[in-house]
Amino acid sequence: MIAASDGHPSAAELYARIRGQFPTMSQATVYKTLALLREMSQVYEVGLREDSHYDGNRPDPHPHLVCTQCNTILDGDLELDPSSLRKLEEDSGYQIVRTQIVFYGLCAVCRMNG
Repeated sequence: MIAASDGHPSAAELYARIRGQFPTMSQATVYKTLALLREMSQVYEVGLREDSHYDGNRPDPHPHLVCTQCNTILDGDLELDPSSLRKLEEDSGYQIVRTQIVFYGLCAVCRMNG
């Protein structure tokens, strides 16, 4: 269901969609399944302010654009340079285990209506 979904649904949104077909499924099962899929690199978690959203269509690390007015999330087409990430690790002493780049702004619709 998540790979076939449009956009970047939250766990609560996925639970609401699934509940119609599987009324006995708990919300905890959805969260546990998403955690397992994330560990298996089958979904990409986009951690935003108060909730996480999930991308099953592009489970690889990639940038996201988030509208601060309507909360629309779009995939960004910006390639993450592995050599820059390695240099950042070397310079900082960190071992990067997860990459997330999020750009906040106004989407085209909100800009036109603003």
